[in-house]
Amino acid sequence: MKRGLWWLSVPLWIASIGFVEPQVQLPAPLTGLIVASDSTLEKAPANLYVARPDGKILRYLTQDNNWNRNAGWSYNGTKVVWNVRNSTGGIWLMDANGAQKRELTAHAGGAPSYAFGPAFSPDGKHIVYSDYPLGRPGSNALAGIEVYVMNADGAEKRRLTETTVGGITRTHLFIRWSMRPAYSPDGKKIVFVSTQSGNSEIWVMNADGTEKKQLTFNEKSNGPEGPDANFASFSPDGKKIAFLCGWETLYGNICLMNADGSGRIQLTHDGDDGLRMDETSNDEPAWSPDGRSIMFDSTRYDPSIRRYAEQTWVMNVDGSNQRVLIRHLYGEGRNPWIEASPYYK
Repeated sequence: MKRGLWWLSVPLWIASIGFVEPQVQLPAPLTGLIVASDSTLEKAPANLYVARPDGKILRYLTQDNNWNRNAGWSYNGTKVVWNVRNSTGGIWLMDANGAQKRELTAHAGGAPSYAFGPAFSPDGKHIVYSDYPLGRPGSNALAGIEVYVMNADGAEKRRLTETTVGGITRTHLFIRWSMRPAYSPDGKKIVFVSTQSGNSEIWVMNADGTEKKQLTFNEKSNGPEGPDANFASFSPDGKKIAFLCGWETLYGNICLMNADGSGRIQLTHDGDDGLRMDETSNDEPAWSPDGRSIMFDSTRYDPSIRRYAEQTWVMNVDGSNQRVLIRHLYGEGRNPWIEASPYYK
């Protein structure tokens, strides 16, 4: 059969019906400053440092034998609040260059503080955190944790939650808590995790503790999304909430939902089936200041080193382009990533 010249139009015809090579979505450029911890071990010394997202360390903020974790910036980049575990423990505050360190939750008589998980309000006037009503855990450290708020200088501490309902985990542990609070960008809301409905779920309340509302309703199933949720944080525009969705806050994935709890989607898919105890965990999501990326701690397999490793990963907000950001866990803090600080030019 005579071919003629018809085949010259084939590339145009294919393109017209969509058979073209898909464009690769490039990772969003990463800017700003991250405060992170340099140890993944629960009982080893850990120190805080400030780094750029490309991994360049600008300054160590602590250099001691204490366990320094859970660090977060003030929104103006002048202060860092964090959690210390030593003979006194508790929540501490320092200038963003590491100067003027001072404890905010010290107890009378030198008794150690067990307060943890601090986060600044956007105006810098208050800090929300988790603590025990008696100042120390009872026989079960997983029961009795509540959300508190204090002035940024440690004064006027007050309790915002009263949790009366708990639940049983798959390893038969009793949990009863409200904890891990973080502010909305306008400072009017606080997102937190609570067992008040029987599971560990994401809730939101007004900044004064009123009008508590449950946002997640997970089933007690063996799916990768549940039944537990934790580590919630608002996006910089306040429209979304990223959170852990998984098992007992240990073997989970990162999920995303609208600020009212609707439109839930799952961003990572390494999840636990609820049956084994050694599966990959993706947790502790934190937003980039431009809202285009989410970093998270993970124990997943890293093909570049050909093994499973505890590292900090980052992804686009739609879950694409997941890659290693820091070669260890950054350390659970709320608001650990800001655009700029007057201390770092």
